[in-house]
Amino acid sequence: MKKLILGIVVVVAVSIYGLNRYVEKQLDTMAHTNAYNECHKIWSARGLYPTRSEENTIASFQRAFDAGATGAEVDFFYDPGSETFYVTHNDIIRNPDGSIKDPNALTLEQLLSHFGNQYYWWLDYKNLGRISDEQTQDSIKRLQVIADKIPGIKDKLYIEGSNPLMLSVYTQAGFKTILALDLLPASNPLSEYLVNLYKIAYYFSDITVVASRATHRVNPDNPKYTTRIQEQFSNIPIFLFHTPDDPEYLQELMADPLVRVILVGAGQSIDRFDVHNCPVEQTANNLQVKASSASKG
Repeated sequence: MKKLILGIVVVVAVSIYGLNRYVEKQLDTMAHTNAYNECHKIWSARGLYPTRSEENTIASFQRAFDAGATGAEVDFFYDPGSETFYVTHNDIIRNPDGSIKDPNALTLEQLLSHFGNQYYWWLDYKNLGRISDEQTQDSIKRLQVIADKIPGIKDKLYIEGSNPLMLSVYTQAGFKTILALDLLPASNPLSEYLVNLYKIAYYFSDITVVASRATHRVNPDNPKYTTRIQEQFSNIPIFLFHTPDDPEYLQELMADPLVRVILVGAGQSIDRFDVHNCPVEQTANNLQVKASSASKG
């Protein structure tokens, strides 16, 4: 029996190794032209807010965009009963009868309609993996209705989740997707093996980009996103979150062509939107446009 189990393990390991080699060759030929690739890499996480009660609000996102952010990460849940997307980091609060406790809660449709197609959105879909297949199809239809009302917005929406199978359904519907990685600490012998599984899932699910915590400067004794992991993802565009507010490190990330978006801090409201890798001429033009808009306002 032990020999049989060992034989199965060996076969699976060899199969995954061969499949990973195939995937890597395919990834090396991909240009990833549909993934965000602008010089302003630092987006806002839930906006700029003086208190946590103001995160994920129109006011907080307006502050971030006024400060120079080109995109923002926003948390939301889908409520199948009302076919509504609610903007919140925590679960939807309900009354005993199941109705939404706050009838004035901000919806994703209200948020996107307010800002139009000016900015990019990293949509952290909190319950993507906790709804049924039928509800998933309903949510996609609802998202499409919202996108149709705002011409050009669909190309600026990135839907995040940790379930590649569920994400692939949104990809097939024409939405851009983010596979959230839950990497193991580098000290774990299975760390690189898990990365290979993620790469296989990313490729066969046609996901747009991957996302990871950038924590190796926060916890250097037991890091997750290490130089070695960076090398393994060297042919996949990546969005980074929980990135340390370290000027030197941010400049390093600016120079990495595969790092496409950066969220600075973890549970903090931080403005680092002046950090970018734009040409001097483009920066000067942007400042002139911003000054002109401010004077008109």
